[in-house]
Amino acid sequence: MATPAPRGPGPIAAGLGSLGCWVVYALIRVFGRAVDEAREPWLRGPLGSAHIGDRPYDELAREEGLSVVRRARAGGLIPDMGALAGADCDIVRLNPAIRRFY
Repeated sequence: MATPAPRGPGPIAAGLGSLGCWVVYALIRVFGRAVDEAREPWLRGPLGSAHIGDRPYDELAREEGLSVVRRARAGGLIPDMGALAGADCDIVRLNPAIRRFY
């Protein structure tokens, strides 16, 4: 038996989605501000592609010469949490779940 093709959102869901987008963009226009990337390089990050889900991570890893490891038993985003230690970050007070994640 063939699986039916996925349908798009109905007219009500599509209308609510459009309204939601309009609200977000209106809020950005009202409260947003331009940021100079040269002065705030920490804000620079990868931009999405035409895909959603896990695929953008795979694309970015390929472009940056990185690897995506799924279901890893060790590792993390930051090899040593001590790299974050400083006047503004007391790593001793970090929640253990945050330490495990990073």
